[in-house]
Amino acid sequence: MPLPEPGAYGVAMCFLPVDKHSRLQCEGVIERIAQEEGLTVIGWRDTPVNGIAIGREARASQPYIEQLFLGRPADLDEDALERLLYKFAAAPRTRLPPRRLKARTSSTCHRLSCRTIVYKGLMLAPQIEKFYFELANPLVTSALCVVHQRFSTNTFPSWKLAHPYRYVSHNGEINTIRAT
Repeated sequence: MPLPEPGAYGVAMCFLPVDKHSRLQCEGVIERIAQEEGLTVIGWRDTPVNGIAIGREARASQPYIEQLFLGRPADLDEDALERLLYKFAAAPRTRLPPRRLKARTSSTCHRLSCRTIVYKGLMLAPQIEKFYFELANPLVTSALCVVHQRFSTNTFPSWKLAHPYRYVSHNGEINTIRAT
């Protein structure tokens, strides 16, 4: 199926269970939630990855990585779609049934957006284009690349702790100077 024009659809990078049965259940819940929010499920894409490019610990805990494409409701403009996608991104984690706790904790749709595609993972900066090898394709262009290497002092790094932001990276502590 061809994609709509830019700004009329969003893309999420989803970390899902490796087990096919659990993964399909998660996909079904995510699709149902999307439809409840008025979004059109355009389709899923297996994100091509090269597991050899990352470390042993990262490979051992690597989730199944798919991209989800969602079309905007007819009555929304691009800004409204971006807000809806931002809100929707957290919904699958909180709305997966409790009996699916393992799938619930291993399923995330990272920063769903109609403006950016965010590639995340448990890896070092030089490993990114080797793991997500399509990023090395000369047809792929980007205006910006933000990389954050997390060297945790109080938790062991994991895929589910991938940096949650789209436009900023930080060292794990953002302090509020003045609340309004």
